[in-house]
Amino acid sequence: MRKNLTPEELGDFLEQGKCAILATHFRDGSVLLSEVVWICTLYSTK
Repeated sequence: MRKNLTPEELGDFLEQGKCAILATHFRDGSVLLSEVVWICTLYSTK
């Protein structure tokens, strides 16, 4: 895995919304699937 990437090396990756599924397993064997969406934004300090 590449580490210590600069924003330029990432291109527009950090500006795109991301989506994932979080699975919560309960003792009774049931599973709750929850969609998780987040948006990363880079702010310039110039």
